[in-house]
Amino acid sequence: MGKDDDIQQAINSIALIRQVIRQADADTPDAKLSGITLDANLLVQLGVFFIVLALSLLELFTAGSMTETISSGSKNPELMLVGIGLMGFIVAGLVLVLYFIIWRAARHNGEELGSYIRRNFRYMYQLSLVSDLLMKFICLALLILAGKALWIAPVLLAFTADYLFQARLFTLPSKAAVSLGVLCLGLGTYQFFVGSPALLVPLLTFSIVAGLSAGRLVLRYRSQMLAEHQAAS
Repeated sequence: MGKDDDIQQAINSIALIRQVIRQADADTPDAKLSGITLDANLLVQLGVFFIVLALSLLELFTAGSMTETISSGSKNPELMLVGIGLMGFIVAGLVLVLYFIIWRAARHNGEELGSYIRRNFRYMYQLSLVSDLLMKFICLALLILAGKALWIAPVLLAFTADYLFQARLFTLPSKAAVSLGVLCLGLGTYQFFVGSPALLVPLLTFSIVAGLSAGRLVLRYRSQMLAEHQAAS
């Protein structure tokens, strides 16, 4: 009986270890990236990538028109309001696009929106993402009203680093996210000390980070489609 008890205890221990491993896997972001959740994340990140990329190209091909508008705000109150309004329009549009994609995914999955967000998009639960974007918008608006346009580009780079460190929005490996976050902080510090207000640097940096994250999801999506095709055949 002693040997039988030892064998049973070993089997129970193995089962417990497997359960712990499965639970750990379920808590990792990648473990939830499958099916409609993967599709939703991919759409969200591609949407963000193309929006910011479009702003980067606009800034590039208009010789820094957004930077000029914001920098001239301290001399022209009307331009100051235009700059704040432009940022508000971009933030509002981004939020609407994000939540529309999540709503469609929840509807496709047959779930209530709040439950779907709580299970798959924790950074958007209880409007935490909206609150975060609102605080960042207020910070930038105050910098414009205070005539501190020189600080805006470095602050935007710091915001990108913040999203990387908190694993919000982007789905990158932890080491890559931390490394990119530190790089963003370094770029922001450099841009501040050289006195450059150019918005092209933070816009392109955000586009690159979003592109890397979205590209990773594209590869995962292709792997999933290949696995499903092989299973079907």
